[in-house]
Amino acid sequence: MKVPSAKISSDTNKEELAQWDSLAHLNLVMALEQTYEITLDVEDFDRLVSVPAIVTHLERQGVY
Repeated sequence: MKVPSAKISSDTNKEELAQWDSLAHLNLVMALEQTYEITLDVEDFDRLVSVPAIVTHLERQGVY
């Protein structure tokens, strides 16, 4: 998303970042899959709209 890390916190969500559009979201999902060697279901995409939601999902997957 090309967002400075200082702008991202443990509670950042999609609404706070103008750069977090649909294409950026897809890229984020693909990066999560590659980084954590997981496969995300399409149903998960709509839920992964904040840092806390992503962390919770990764914890449930046992990879974070």
